[in-house]
Amino acid sequence: MTDDVLRVTNSEGRSFNVKLVRPGDPDLHSERGLWQNPTKPVVEFYDAIYESDPRFGPLGQFTAGRYYIADLLEHPRGMGLVLHGGVSAWRLDEAAIIEVQEWLRARCIDVSGGRDPGR
Repeated sequence: MTDDVLRVTNSEGRSFNVKLVRPGDPDLHSERGLWQNPTKPVVEFYDAIYESDPRFGPLGQFTAGRYYIADLLEHPRGMGLVLHGGVSAWRLDEAAIIEVQEWLRARCIDVSGGRDPGR
């Protein structure tokens, strides 16, 4: 894992890789035409159970959970987060969200769209 990936586990034991995507970073989904690079930093969530599955990339199966960091940092306490409504296991509880928020804050990310000074 790189510094731009966090492993987080929900209360049901399901692990997710959380990928930080900054403006200008390579687009992991470009070959499928699903995403163009953001103008503000985002995080993407991948189901880590599928890391070794050749149908998916090294981070696992993309959950379609993609959030602007600024929005995720303001996620209300006490609330979970559904990463994809069609897969009941793809949910984060409050503790997992707090872990992601703390990791993002520690990265000193400029949520306005610029790159953080350490990059």
